[in-house]
Amino acid sequence: MLLLGLFGPPFAARRVGDRLKSEAARRGVALTFSRARFAWPGAFVLEDLAARKGELRLEARSLGVVLAFGGRDPLGWVSALDVSGGRVLHARGFSVDLADGRTELPVLTREFAVLTREGAGSLHLRAVPGGAELSLKSLDAPRWGTVKKAGRPFLVPGRLHGVLRATRVVPGGDVYEMRVHVHAKGLRLPSLGEEAGLGAPVNLEVSAEALVDLPLRRLVVRCWQAEGQGLEARGTALLFVTEGDAIVDLDLHVPEVRLKELLSASGAPPPDALAGSSDLGSLKLDYRLSGHLKDPQSLLVEDDLRFRSPEELPPALLALRGPFVHRVTYPDCVVDIDLRDGAPGFVPLVRVPPLFVRALTISEDAGFFSHEGLDLRELPVALATNWIRGESARGGSTISQQLAKNLFLSREKTVARKVREAALTLLLESALTKERILEIYLNVIEWGPKVHGLGPACRFYFGKPPEALTPKEMAFLVSLIPGPVKYQSSIAGGTLRPGFARLVVNVLAKLRSVDALTEEEYLAARDEELGLFGRVPAPKPAPVEAVEPVESPTPSPESEPSRSRP
Repeated sequence: MLLLGLFGPPFAARRVGDRLKSEAARRGVALTFSRARFAWPGAFVLEDLAARKGELRLEARSLGVVLAFGGRDPLGWVSALDVSGGRVLHARGFSVDLADGRTELPVLTREFAVLTREGAGSLHLRAVPGGAELSLKSLDAPRWGTVKKAGRPFLVPGRLHGVLRATRVVPGGDVYEMRVHVHAKGLRLPSLGEEAGLGAPVNLEVSAEALVDLPLRRLVVRCWQAEGQGLEARGTALLFVTEGDAIVDLDLHVPEVRLKELLSASGAPPPDALAGSSDLGSLKLDYRLSGHLKDPQSLLVEDDLRFRSPEELPPALLALRGPFVHRVTYPDCVVDIDLRDGAPGFVPLVRVPPLFVRALTISEDAGFFSHEGLDLRELPVALATNWIRGESARGGSTISQQLAKNLFLSREKTVARKVREAALTLLLESALTKERILEIYLNVIEWGPKVHGLGPACRFYFGKPPEALTPKEMAFLVSLIPGPVKYQSSIAGGTLRPGFARLVVNVLAKLRSVDALTEEEYLAARDEELGLFGRVPAPKPAPVEAVEPVESPTPSPESEPSRSRP
């Protein structure tokens, strides 16, 4: 190639370019460029380069191959690569913007390659029997390239050091042994927040050994471990994908994760209620999941979640122990919910019929009185159910999670909101008794368009207080909770549409299944005619004067009521 460049006419560069295209095509790569030329001394340059194979695409304004004399291996003639405007793209929106500059190749053979950048560390690629090994030597990743998704920063690996190794188990087969041990300093993960961005920098060390069986679509993670700022975790995993099903076996052990650091690293800053708190507590978790995702009821879950609350709970949560006013803002008005004894609409828990509480918990959160706010047994069942149906058909939120969302968060369906919701829920459970959580929940959640609280809901739909509700009226109100506005079309005119009527009967059937209703009571409730609407007109909220929340004194630890369990 050098002789052609030295002594041949310009067609020499075209001949080399044509040879590159044919060799690339032989390997399934579509290669195009606007111009091929020699740049002296010793460089061959492709301009406006584009190479595509499958979903991957490489683009560059120019790619220069710098040549050297004296290479023993044919590849050894290449001493460096100069890239300008380079990008590696994936069809699903991922890309790596390659940093402009020269990458030196002090070693380049068929078995071993070393790539270096001044002040940015080096990358060593070695062929091993049946596979390859990639070593990262103090690799300053941002100086090599930037990982993006849809054109926005997605991941900043920071400075990396470690080894990644993949080898075939059987020569010529598609079963691989994978070994990973990487330490990242200054790692920034994708933000879970509403704005696209990155979380706070963290240091993280990750190790894993896995078996990847492509023909059987099986992944076996024999062991993995992650340790970083505020996080320790380790475990094993099995994923076996079959036609229309997936078998999972997951074992997770988390000795510690600190909520403050977790929220910071995830790019989901604490909500206003937790702002200014230096410590949000930490949790420990042992978790085991196994079964078929196609059959959610087959999933076996064992969990042990322990939360360490901070020494000083956030004032916004402590205030919930006493009387307060919760404000709900709508585009055209505000609704103030007064949770003080004697306030219109406020229903103390002692006035709520026990059967209503049973109907509520059995439908919305069967483990309410036993879990610590997060029901990790119900969550995978809900996720599997939604996966099978291809829609969000079943929620996994507990009553405590729903209360955290209603009091402090927006209704947007984002991962960031769920992370904040989980943190708030754990702190709520530390600050309040189960009875107080239930009391606040019943008085603030929405039961219809701008109808908040059990008392107003009973008057709006039935013109009676909670104590006078029949079993079917209780089942009706409980059935409204997942969609108090959405379901209005299903009860318009006072007649239940068949779909919503089934929801009500299902609640009654659950009460019968736990003997909360006798057979006679169940049959009578099932056949009861509901007299909806007409007694109380729909509320017409209008802008009202603000009612200042009543601040409750912060009790001393000795005076804090103990959490009870039935």
